[in-house]
Amino acid sequence: MSTAALWPSRWPAEDGGPSRRQTAPGAAPRIVDGERLTLAAHRDAYAATMLVLRDPGELFALRHTMGPHPLTDPSTCWVERLDPLTLEPLGRSPDLPGGPFWPGGLAAHANGELYVVHGNHCHRLSSGLELLASRRLARERPHNSFVVLSDGSLAIKDLDLDLRVRAELTLLDPTTLEPRCPPLILPEPAVARLSADGNTVYAVGTETIWRAHWDGSALTLDEGWHHR
Repeated sequence: MSTAALWPSRWPAEDGGPSRRQTAPGAAPRIVDGERLTLAAHRDAYAATMLVLRDPGELFALRHTMGPHPLTDPSTCWVERLDPLTLEPLGRSPDLPGGPFWPGGLAAHANGELYVVHGNHCHRLSSGLELLASRRLARERPHNSFVVLSDGSLAIKDLDLDLRVRAELTLLDPTTLEPRCPPLILPEPAVARLSADGNTVYAVGTETIWRAHWDGSALTLDEGWHHR
């Protein structure tokens, strides 16, 4: 089972965590023959990327703007806290700079804070949705979400929709949002989102799956492991 420094909730990050198993811990609800699910609440929330859970009763949604030309128009994002029963907003972060558009990501970190990656920015928020820190990422292109490693580092990757530029893998310190090491240039462009197991990061390139290891001081491509 993958380990990550995430808040101990049933759904603290995209796909349930960096291994992307898309399952919640604990027993699944049992649906008996003939039983039907009914809609409990509905809310129209245009351009909502994902939902995460923190403490019981704390449901957070990542939302963003989307102009008439979303791949070229600059974008912003924000995080809402929702009532888990009615889905009505209970709180909202300030507007957060985004930049080049692509749906980003949201996670509840083990340190109790929320992290957002959208466009070419990373933001750190309190659980009360106060902005604590922001960082503009080096490349002027969208970064599609992120994963949290077992030591708390944030692993982030950009993408080139023209599939010409090799992807750059960056690790950020969760407190300062400063890079923890020089970035690693992957051998290929990569559009698919990252996954991770512990402190090992997996990237799906245009033709090959690669992995890199973080040992606390350096991020190194595993030259002996790749699959077409």
